[in-house]
Amino acid sequence: MRKHIHIVACSPRSGTSLLQELMTTCFHVDNYCGHEQSIFRSAGMTGEVVCTKNPSEVPYMPWALKVNPNLYVIYVLRDPRAVVVSKHSKHKQSPDMYYSCLGVWKNYEAYRKRLMAHERFLVVRYEDLVSNPDHEQSRINSFLPFLDRKCSFSTFHEHAAPSESTTVAMNGLRPVSTGRLKGWQKHLPRLKAQLERFGNISDDLVELGYEPNAAWEQQLEGVVAASYDSVLDKRLKSLSSLKMKYRIFRKITVYILERLQGK
Repeated sequence: MRKHIHIVACSPRSGTSLLQELMTTCFHVDNYCGHEQSIFRSAGMTGEVVCTKNPSEVPYMPWALKVNPNLYVIYVLRDPRAVVVSKHSKHKQSPDMYYSCLGVWKNYEAYRKRLMAHERFLVVRYEDLVSNPDHEQSRINSFLPFLDRKCSFSTFHEHAAPSESTTVAMNGLRPVSTGRLKGWQKHLPRLKAQLERFGNISDDLVELGYEPNAAWEQQLEGVVAASYDSVLDKRLKSLSSLKMKYRIFRKITVYILERLQGK
């Protein structure tokens, strides 16, 4: 039976493009999407091992994992301070806007907590991935023992041939690097506005190991909050709506029917 690896995340702009490129370059994968693809559009993919990624499909994963015993989900976790200050330079409508927001991160994190005990659900921290890529590759290989390794994560840039969309999403093909981990410190007005809108995150940062305590908040003292729109602000309204619940029900129903038909 086909093994399906699906990559999701705590939010778009969390490193899923990098992880998918690492997975499909450094492991033997029979079929994979060029950049981003819904799990619900994978029925026609051939091969024994396929890999897709869509960072926004976290809400569907509790049900998808129940329906498909050959589905394996990797969730990319990233420091929310970095997530909310990231921009997508080639976003067609709003290249200069911040892309995600803290509300999306908190919503997806609630699903992550529900799935932590699932045997086919693995969390990969972006910070660990770029700091020690080969160690994370070993963790992933232990989680997915059916994968055959081709090369190491640390040398993926020597072998990769990403699509144009993936190259744009990664801001260029280059060696795995920790250079942008503290980039949020250059966007403190944006960060302060996000905290005022969605609430304090110090407890989350401590729980997830990003900070030892709340002392980091001192960096925000005297900073004037600057509210900027996010590309995904509109998505917030739908995440907890009845429309979203109906969408989950409808897509999972189709997914069940495809499994019954052997697709």
